[in-house]
Amino acid sequence: AVMLGVPESDVEQFRAWSEDVAAFVGSAADTPGKAGLAEASAVALTDYFAGIIESRRANPPTPEDMTVIDHMMAAEEDGDTLSLAELISNAVLILFAGHETTTNLLGNRLNTLLRNPTQLKLFTERHNLAENAVEEILRYDGPVGSLARSVLEDLEIDSKTLERGQRVFCMVDTANRDPRQFDAPDDFDITSENSRHIAFGYGIHFCYGAPLARMEGRFAFAAMMKRKRAIEHGDCPLTWRDSLVLRGLSSLPIRLKPA
Repeated sequence: AVMLGVPESDVEQFRAWSEDVAAFVGSAADTPGKAGLAEASAVALTDYFAGIIESRRANPPTPEDMTVIDHMMAAEEDGDTLSLAELISNAVLILFAGHETTTNLLGNRLNTLLRNPTQLKLFTERHNLAENAVEEILRYDGPVGSLARSVLEDLEIDSKTLERGQRVFCMVDTANRDPRQFDAPDDFDITSENSRHIAFGYGIHFCYGAPLARMEGRFAFAAMMKRKRAIEHGDCPLTWRDSLVLRGLSSLPIRLKPA
């Protein structure tokens, strides 16, 4: 939100809008009224960013104060610039997709490290493994469980016929445990340098927020480890999001103790 030029005082409102959209995009449950809530929140996000863009255009910032939105407004190639609709849709995507998936990434990684004390000890002792640890959790228990795609033409995969117009779910987390690509795919190992996961998609659909997610993943855990506290699971059970698309915890109780 800060990188987009959103005041910190509005962050909780953005979180509420984001949760409404996420419930529609990724919830497996038939939540009453979730489509209407998602639509209202999407409209609210659109109106909000339209106001921010108008304000930034009327009061251009100095080069030192430019936000991501300012850079998108300034982007130009052969006279072509982003339209208002493109600016808004990209701002909404960065905020929503970045918030939901990064939240899941951080929760999944902490949970996995707590379940693997040897790896947690390695992580706290060897700070040069921070980048590896991000890649390994993206592979082992990434924040996106599946991607929905529409079949454009009839085709056959592994003796299964897929017909044009059908909707299919590509199970990303399953592919990231493929034994043909990874040695010991069900082991969590932050020293592994095999980062051939597809947590960010592939090809023209590769997530353009990947550098931001990786940076947030490294910095968030570095900040947590500086607190010099021992961390362990709390007494309450974990609860997972009810979603086929988004993979993450809705509750992760922890206990902090003096290191």
